[in-house]
Amino acid sequence: MRPTATKSDLPSPQDIRISIHNAFVNFLEQLTTNIQSPYAGKVSTTMDLWSTDHTKAAFFWITAHWIQVKEPSKS
Repeated sequence: MRPTATKSDLPSPQDIRISIHNAFVNFLEQLTTNIQSPYAGKVSTTMDLWSTDHTKAAFFWITAHWIQVKEPSKS
């Protein structure tokens, strides 16, 4: 059974690119607002470094976790 959607029902590659770009810009704006807030919280980082004996490949891994502080309730 074939779906009833036609080619005109699907977004164009340019529409998808613009949508992804706009979502990323909105995310960065919200992130900037949150980081500049007095309740921004802290960033916790971890690192690891290892290598393999067989291929002599080396790896370095770093992660960062943002721990957001909740705003105090206004009661």
